[in-house]
Amino acid sequence: MVEPEEAFRLVIPVHKTAFRVSGADFGVLHFRRRRGR
Repeated sequence: MVEPEEAFRLVIPVHKTAFRVSGADFGVLHFRRRRGR
């Protein structure tokens, strides 16, 4: 098993990247929805 501190160090950058990507995807979905497909 991974050490908690090590896991925490790895999770933060991954979470930030995932948040950025999901945010971009959400923006695209919202944009498409407003245009009516």
